[in-house]
Formats: sequence, structure tokens, C-alpha cells
Amino acid sequence: MPKSKSRKKPAKAAKKPKSRQGRARHGGKAIDPADLPRVLADLPLLVFEPEFAPAGFDPEEVRQAHKDRLSDPATIERLGDLAMHARLLICINNLMERAYGAKDDTLFFLGDAARFYIEDYRGPAWDNPLVVALYLRTLHQMKGRPVTPEVLKDAVKEYERVYRDEMQEKWAALELLRS
Repeated sequence: MPKSKSRKKPAKAAKKPKSRQGRARHGGKAIDPADLPRVLADLPLLVFEPEFAPAGFDPEEVRQAHKDRLSDPATIERLGDLAMHARLLICINNLMERAYGAKDDTLFFLGDAARFYIEDYRGPAWDNPLVVALYLRTLHQMKGRPVTPEVLKDAVKEYERVYRDEMQEKWAALELLRS
């Protein structure tokens, strides 16, 4: 009986890797807590991983939102719906399977963090670093600009700077609704 149980567990782990168990199983080096802020700052860069190539925003829908004079956070809120989150979970799970197989703890951790933002955090799309990065990638592609990790990091910083007040107002409104 114990043997049959041990055969079933790896099959389940392959479908949806478990964050803590995944690192322990392949014996990879755990991420140093001092490196967490730097590693998490790279979360938006997951959009450059091959699993996220098909993910993103529809340029026509973004153009329409801009015609409606929506801000970037409001556009993300309108277009970053549950269907997008479901597509992102598929991309994230595929990424985590690859990271698990390659024993890449940092990539696995980033995948786990991205999954947390969608499954557990359930905050607004305009506050999800991966969704924001996908939106900014789409904007740059629509304008015919090259999108590199450096360009995307700068765009994310600019997004946070420009829309800081609007996002604080949105958070305040959400807190009022919750209370």
C-alpha cells in the first residue's frame, strides 16, 4: 500500500508542482531571504519566458479602451478579466513544470509568486505585476517599440510613478466596499 501511494504523488506533482515540496524534491538550493526583494522585482520579466508568448492583451481592445479615454490602470481593470487569469494560470503552471524539471529554483519561485497573485491574492489586475507587464509589453508592441527586460523594468517603474495616486484612490475605494 505505501508503494502505490508513492507512485501517485509524483504524478500529481507533475500536474501542479507544489512550491515547497518542489524545491525539496530536486534538492535545489533554496532562495536566500536576503535576495527576495531582488528576485520578486524580476516577476514582471516572466513575460519573456516562452510559456508567456501567447499571453497578453488584445491590441484592438487596448485601442478601444484608449479611445474611451481610460487610464492604463482602468484599461487593465477592464481587460484583465477572469478569462485572462485562467490563461495566465496555464502559462504559469507550464513554466513551473519546466522550472521544476530544470531544477531552476529562482524560476520556480517566480512562477509560484505569480500563481499566488492570481489564485490567493486575488487583487485587482492593475496591481498584479505580471498582468501589468503583459499590458506594457502589448503597448510597446503596438507602438512598434522593441521590448527588452530593461525597457520593461523602466516601463513598470514609470507606470507605478505615474499612476501611484490613481491606484491609491482605487485601493481606498476597494477598502470602502469591503467594509
